[in-house]
Amino acid sequence: MFKSIKSKVVIIVGSVVFLLVISQLVMNILFARNFYVFKKSMMFNSVFDDLSKSYQTSVDDIKTKLNTYEERYNLRFIIANESFYRLYNTRQPQNFKVVPPTTDIKPQLQKKELDINIENEIQEKLLLKSKDFFNEHPKVIKHNTGYAPGESLALYGIINKNNQKIYVLIETPLAAIQENITTMNEMTVYISVVVLLFGSIAVYFMASKMTEPIKQISAIAKNISKLDFSQKVDYKYDDEIGGLANDINIMSNQLERFITELNEKNRQLTASLQYKDKVDKMRKEFVSNVSHELKTPLALLMGYSEMLKSDIEGIDKSFYYDVIIDESSKMNELVKSLLELSELENNISQLKYENIDLAELAGWIFTKHEILFKNNNINTECQMEQNCIVSADSYKLEQAIKNYLINAINHTAANGKIIISCKNTGNYVLFSVFNEGEPIPENIIDKIWDSFYKVDEARTRTKGNGLGLYIVKTIIKAHGGSCGVQNKENGVEFWFELPAEH
Repeated sequence: MFKSIKSKVVIIVGSVVFLLVISQLVMNILFARNFYVFKKSMMFNSVFDDLSKSYQTSVDDIKTKLNTYEERYNLRFIIANESFYRLYNTRQPQNFKVVPPTTDIKPQLQKKELDINIENEIQEKLLLKSKDFFNEHPKVIKHNTGYAPGESLALYGIINKNNQKIYVLIETPLAAIQENITTMNEMTVYISVVVLLFGSIAVYFMASKMTEPIKQISAIAKNISKLDFSQKVDYKYDDEIGGLANDINIMSNQLERFITELNEKNRQLTASLQYKDKVDKMRKEFVSNVSHELKTPLALLMGYSEMLKSDIEGIDKSFYYDVIIDESSKMNELVKSLLELSELENNISQLKYENIDLAELAGWIFTKHEILFKNNNINTECQMEQNCIVSADSYKLEQAIKNYLINAINHTAANGKIIISCKNTGNYVLFSVFNEGEPIPENIIDKIWDSFYKVDEARTRTKGNGLGLYIVKTIIKAHGGSCGVQNKENGVEFWFELPAEH
């Protein structure tokens, strides 16, 4: 029920205030009366000392002081001479007078100068009851003086002046003290209830304000546990909570950075593993493809060679020799392509850059292959622009152009057309070869650049070994260029572009 910090703070502070109130009431009940008596006793002694010093002054001066003490401290005074006849009584202050020591008071009392009842009261109370309490060293005692109902606090003292004794009684009812204490306790209870009520409300709002940033920190910590680092603790005070908020923000930033780095490392690792798997798959495919490409010519070579060795009558030896020469030539081309590919992939041979007019180089290669175009009944068109200068290795670039042309010849039917073009587009020089024929299916258009890939899924041996386009891609990439293919109306266009030299 009280799991929240706010509830605990309110309960703790409220309990402390309540205990303080109870403690104050208990202290008042147990010790207030004694403390009040102690303070009154000290005040009685102070008043008595003041009266002792002022006794030789005028009657009016003494009377003024007595009146002041009576009104200020709620005291009662009875003063008598050494014959225990009253000189002053708080009940009849108007009759106060200083009587000379040699004066006989009693005859004056008999002449009704004072009220006979007062005289009898004084003689009875002072002479009969209080005589034994008076002392030259004033003392304060609690007893029933008879002048007020209930117990009183009284001082009995003797003032010696000119060898004459003046008896002084100072008293105040203890009932008044108890009444003051009771009133004070009631007032304390009322004030405490008000303080407790408003204090609890104030503590509640203070606790709410204090726990709000803690709730915010808790919510953000939960978000951090869910790897959400978008929110930060907004707390601007330089205290313990501010320090915690700052630490949470620092932790959030560091975790975000670490997790970002970890994700990047994981991405790189995943890409590396995928690349490794791809390379491994390509290696297996490469070995399988090479084995396939070599198996057939080797089988033909072995078969025809054994038949020639057996010298079987009636065989066409000239045909056998032509087959052996043709298959050997194909194997030689395959091995040369593999060596070239290995050199390009592993940077065994360094590219020898020089400024080349790509249009002139392409035109010369095109001219060399005119006999192939004629033998296959292929129509040609050459579109070359001026100033197509690039920085490249002429030998490698010749291989790329030748592979494009051979690929076009292999996929162009009789009476079809091949168009080669070269133009300067500003920042690049674009070379393209278009051949009429069937378009490349869209689902395999990206695969034709892989090694040993053939559009002919039957992998017939009449149209190359599947390395030509892969070699083109490798050469152009090594030169910092790009290559591609797109299906067009009635045919397919292969292209590559290289940075132009100005």
